[in-house]
Amino acid sequence: MQRRQNVSGFGSARAAAVLLIALVVTAGEAMAARETAPSLRYGVQADSKYCYDITIKAELEDFFYIRSGVLTFTVTKADEEQFTVRSSGGLATKMEPKPDSHVIGIGGIPPFPFPHRFGVSEGLTLTRSGKPLVASDSTPLPFLMGDQEMLVFETFPADSQSKWEDSKDLVVREQTGGPFPRFHFRRSIGGATDRSAKEQITYHVDEIKPDTIRVGKKYDLRTAEKSGEGVRLEMTGTGEFLFDRQQGMIRSLSMKYTITSRDGGRVESFPVTLNYRMLTAEEIAARDKKAEEAKAARIEADTPKPLASGEKRALLAALRGGNSQEMRKAADRLAKVIRDDQPEAIARVLGVLVTSSDRWVQRSAAKALAVWATPEVESELCRAASSEDIWVRNAAIEALGKIPSPRAAQAVAAQMYRSRREAAAALKAMGPVAESAAIDCLKDRDLWVRKETCDVLAEIGGRASIDPLEALQRSTSDVFAGKAAGEAIDAIRRRLASADHDSPSQTPSDANSSSFQTPPSNESTTSSAPPGFRIWHDNTGIFQIEAVLINANGGRVTLVRKDGKPLVIPLEKLSAEDQEYVRKHAR
Repeated sequence: MQRRQNVSGFGSARAAAVLLIALVVTAGEAMAARETAPSLRYGVQADSKYCYDITIKAELEDFFYIRSGVLTFTVTKADEEQFTVRSSGGLATKMEPKPDSHVIGIGGIPPFPFPHRFGVSEGLTLTRSGKPLVASDSTPLPFLMGDQEMLVFETFPADSQSKWEDSKDLVVREQTGGPFPRFHFRRSIGGATDRSAKEQITYHVDEIKPDTIRVGKKYDLRTAEKSGEGVRLEMTGTGEFLFDRQQGMIRSLSMKYTITSRDGGRVESFPVTLNYRMLTAEEIAARDKKAEEAKAARIEADTPKPLASGEKRALLAALRGGNSQEMRKAADRLAKVIRDDQPEAIARVLGVLVTSSDRWVQRSAAKALAVWATPEVESELCRAASSEDIWVRNAAIEALGKIPSPRAAQAVAAQMYRSRREAAAALKAMGPVAESAAIDCLKDRDLWVRKETCDVLAEIGGRASIDPLEALQRSTSDVFAGKAAGEAIDAIRRRLASADHDSPSQTPSDANSSSFQTPPSNESTTSSAPPGFRIWHDNTGIFQIEAVLINANGGRVTLVRKDGKPLVIPLEKLSAEDQEYVRKHAR
């Protein structure tokens, strides 16, 4: 700067002339480029899908921080002016120690299958030049990479230009905890500091071909600090991307950045690279095929299969052997098999193990009981259902769903506040016997428990549920659950009306057993009730009830329990012994 001030008049005039020539040439080049440069616009169509293989790599002091994976962008709507896309997939996290470091590898952290969000997203809406209009959800990426949903979109000029700029004011959120600084745009993070920043991006067209346009990109971001303070954070970078003129999308991008942070007299810098490329149709097809094969393999591995000859005896011996590892292995195996017709011995041993002092044995035993549970282990399962261990608790709740009794229903309903979905599924599986326990949950202080309970009663509730549901529906302070209560009332009334229509002689309580009913046939046999009550079993050997036979009509059997409530059960659902009993007394 000092040397320029000291040049002679001749030198200054010469410099001015050179400068004038340079400006003229530059203007002429820009005009020519403007005439030849095509207009860049995203040409996506509705229902089209674009998959990108993406890698973000930061080189830190002792290790590389890598985020990589495949993101899919699906166009849900498109017109001449704008389009909407939804992103799916995720970027897995991996940390690789440098060869000369002493850091132990942390390994890979799998990605979320979809960006973490609540509710239904409408996606990201952009203009054809890439300007965001609506962004209902965003997934922030570290190292100032912006939002995941915008990662493969750049902003283009409105008309044909060979060079253009895009600048905006941002809020950078710096997370101070952890082994290294992480910088995000906007999203709230615990222990973070907000800083205003200015982002400046310069683009220039470098190469034009019939099918592609190569564009250079220069990036600059700096935080705006208070007067007298230096720049706390800056990020600079250069690279290029290739725009596919036929696809109407960016085909690939390669950028190298440097992030510099200053804290007092301490200055730290580290490089970050971003690379992505669009997968070809063949690659997408191969990837989809591989995913389908992996899914089929998982389904096959998870499909229960019968125990091999002699395997049950060996597994029982392992469960009783006292070796924790062998007990867990045996229980895990029993959780993935088809239960046989003599489950009692297995259930008894698992009932003991579900209260073991070893929490891993507890978990495996509870999971196996979801397959092998019998009424004789009801007490053990009721205790396990209140476990503080979520894995034990949820598995025990699932198992109790296969032992329909008032006590089991009460134990399950008591856990609605912390295992809501599992408890609701178990109460539905129990059927009408769980109605009373479910009704009690309508008074829970948790809105979501009340709402879930309405869904349960919509499926299993009878006349006893209508008054409590109507009370909830009238509650002016509980509009959301009140709506669910109204829907449950409608479902119950339709079921009651249908049951009355199918069997006019049936009492109102019969409607509670609608899930056990079969359509009436032309066949009709009745008899007077045989003397005395007896224990009835279903054809799985799990369920039992003490009741008296009233009649058999059209393939349905009507029983009355000791409390006077009738049950209508399809004949085929009863055990072979009970079916023979019905045929004998109904003949």
